Amino acid sequence: MSNYTDTIPHLNIEVLPDGLIRLENESMGDSYTVDIHLIQLQHIAEKVGLVRKMSASEADAMRTMIELRRRLLALKDRIDHLGEFLALHSDHRHADLSYESNYATATADICEAYCADFAKNEPVKTQQEVASPSFELVA
Repeated sequence: MSNYTDTIPHLNIEVLPDGLIRLENESMGDSYTVDIHLIQLQHIAEKVGLVRKMSASEADAMRTMIELRRRLLALKDRIDHLGEFLALHSDHRHADLSYESNYATATADICEAYCADFAKNEPVKTQQEVASPSFELVA
């Protein structure tokens, strides 16, 4: 985990290189520091209703879905590139590429339908991000 620091009035929050989270309260001349583990933070967040605990099978299913989403979006990019290449760079004067062009367009349409539910602004998580503690925010 990388070193991360954030500040809330009278509270400094820092993720330490060993993964612990340092909370430091600096107010009215006094300073208090507490280092907490991610498991402790998860427990607190669950207790106050900020996150919902996930079972190992739910976490595995989420990791699988995230990986499949990443792969499908990569496939969509390749299909779009193929369609663009066929349209712009093929020799249509000397070869009938209508079948290939129609097939690429239809495949792109199918892939677009499969990807339609993915939020455009939602980042695809890396394997490292998915391997982090198994809890999710409650809406």
